[in-house]
Amino acid sequence: MPFTDQRVLVYEHLVNDYTTKELSYDSDILNAFEGVLQNIFEGISPVLIGLPERHFDAALLWVSLGHAVRREGATEIPEAGAGNSMHLYPSWAWTGWKGSPAIYAIDVFGEALPWNGGQLNSCIE
Repeated sequence: MPFTDQRVLVYEHLVNDYTTKELSYDSDILNAFEGVLQNIFEGISPVLIGLPERHFDAALLWVSLGHAVRREGATEIPEAGAGNSMHLYPSWAWTGWKGSPAIYAIDVFGEALPWNGGQLNSCIE
């Protein structure tokens, strides 16, 4: 079942909400998000790392509104060495980041959203 305009708005709201959620384990983000997504959108197209596969190209166009940090793995990897952890999710996916709301800079189905002319700053740590 394809995303409709209403589904896109709900998806964008959920992404914004879930990038600021405090979870017991960073690794819980995907299960929590996909559980809610599947509950709301029965029959939704497959989701890859929190991004709908059908609209994967547009779903990559998220931006962080502030300072975001990488989500770390919940388990230690012996090969990584003591005190090191791995990144569970890729940097291009919003699921790989936390701490600041993520938004979409364009309307997935149409025109660009209005821009206030403010400066874009890097929020990557």
